Amino acid sequence: MTALPAHIIGRLRGLLGSGTPFALYAHPGSAEVSLAEHGAEGARVALCPWATPRAGAIDIASSPAGDAIAAVWSRSTTPESHAAAVTAVAASHTAESGKTVISRAICRHAPHTDWVAAADLLFGRNPDTFRYLAYTPATGAWMGATPELLADIDGRRLHTMALAGTRTDSSPWDEKNLREHAMVTDFIADTLRYAGARVSVGRRSTLRWGAVEHLHTPVEATLAAATDTAALLDALSPTPAVAGLPRDKALGQIEALEEHPRRLYAGYIEVADPDGRRRCYVNLRCMNFDPATGDACIYAGGGITALSEPAAEWDEASAKARPLLQIIDDAQLSCR
Repeated sequence: MTALPAHIIGRLRGLLGSGTPFALYAHPGSAEVSLAEHGAEGARVALCPWATPRAGAIDIASSPAGDAIAAVWSRSTTPESHAAAVTAVAASHTAESGKTVISRAICRHAPHTDWVAAADLLFGRNPDTFRYLAYTPATGAWMGATPELLADIDGRRLHTMALAGTRTDSSPWDEKNLREHAMVTDFIADTLRYAGARVSVGRRSTLRWGAVEHLHTPVEATLAAATDTAALLDALSPTPAVAGLPRDKALGQIEALEEHPRRLYAGYIEVADPDGRRRCYVNLRCMNFDPATGDACIYAGGGITALSEPAAEWDEASAKARPLLQIIDDAQLSCR
């Protein structure tokens, strides 16, 4: 049984080979899929790359057609380079504060993959996430299923979340993850208050995504009447959940230590409805792929603090990437 309607599947096969910008998406908890295309009316979808101001986002409706500019990154992060980065970052932070998110590139050459079938599997297996498949010439083709909301802005009401701290078993949450989560929660609440919003922080809970679990805290806010929402998004993104704290220090470490470009990974995808509601999702659990060559690159990372251990961080990123690797494998089988 497919998650995507037959007419959407047929349309995707044509779009992926045409060079026409598009974004197929479904909001968390909804089986309804929407397709935004170059030049079409309706909801507007914008792709905001990593550490890029909202003004630099790529709008699907206005992005010109054409071939992808950048080849898919094809060099997987090695255990040695990842361990060296984690060790260096952990040594730079104190036990009480500081965090930097270090990510890995997990690359696969899968020339027999049916990428539309892969998208169908992705949408069907992750109903509680924001799911998407998108292409622009500036970004190439991407798909993902992210559990993290950056901001849902409807009038003066804003909803967001702190999503940080990861475990892969049923052991109690440890000090490293609890501190990491607290850093993210405090940053979001403080950023909103600085913008003049009235803020309410909800109760912390556990959210599951595949084989991993995250600490999750909802945050609600009433925005001031004159709030510049684009500036607020720039203040929130990248959050400490994907960058770190202090943010400038973390961004410098990421630039110096990660061998791969993040591109759209850890940026965000914005869906702006005709009625003015804007929902922005952090681009996690995602991959960049080339349907012509079968090259794919999955991005996954974790928050590094003074309490981090390289082996545990490697395993955490592997667990986050595993569902996407399985989708590639299953989509290869389906087209043989």
